[in-house]
Amino acid sequence: MGALFWSMDPDLGSGGFEEFSAFFFGTQVGKIGFLRCGLLLLLVGYRAFRIYRRPQQMSRSSSLPLIESGIVLIQLVLLSWLSHAAAVVGPSSGLQLGNDILHLTGVALWPGALVPLWLFLKQSVPASVKRDALLRFSNVALFVAPVVGATGLLSGYFRVHSVAPLITTPYGRYVLFKAACFFVLIGLGAANRFRVIPGLIASSEEVRSPAERWGKLQRNILIEQLIFVLVLAAVARLVQLPPPEG
Repeated sequence: MGALFWSMDPDLGSGGFEEFSAFFFGTQVGKIGFLRCGLLLLLVGYRAFRIYRRPQQMSRSSSLPLIESGIVLIQLVLLSWLSHAAAVVGPSSGLQLGNDILHLTGVALWPGALVPLWLFLKQSVPASVKRDALLRFSNVALFVAPVVGATGLLSGYFRVHSVAPLITTPYGRYVLFKAACFFVLIGLGAANRFRVIPGLIASSEEVRSPAERWGKLQRNILIEQLIFVLVLAAVARLVQLPPPEG
């Protein structure tokens, strides 16, 4: 809602309710923003429904997580329609919009899931349950990370077009910073995947200092979260900057 009001003209509303109505129902920013806020309220409602529903009733219904995931996916698609990709006119407009949707979806599945993963690993649940969840997340990240990288490179090419603007323009420098953060995330993820996790999923007799390994993994995930916050800050700045002229 804050983003919607910041996108408005400061004088909007001086002529009465009709101006607000024209913004929310007559402009792309207003309509998409209004719809995203409504979907967010719907998502919160579904989440509250799952929390307060009886556990035995929840166990019989497997559709609620799918509904929540579907609402989130729609949110990402709508967010892409507010990006630079949606403003492209020409033969490649559909390709750029689809690439942006795929990129956002990959980010939501991998770095975006680091916070709930970190919180889950801190809970007092059996180590076998943690290892199972960790292995599933690692398998998903192994597939999603290259997708995020490829779509990010393609998006950068669409926006920047050549190497020189990466250095000579503010937009390009933020793109470089975002790419550098991504490669650091890849390095930390690879260390977790090929060094830390194999020791954790081994049998308890083969694991040396399991508490130390779990602590190292949680530290790595925390560092990844902090780097992802920097990526989000760079993205927020990129939205405010015009891409270099092609």
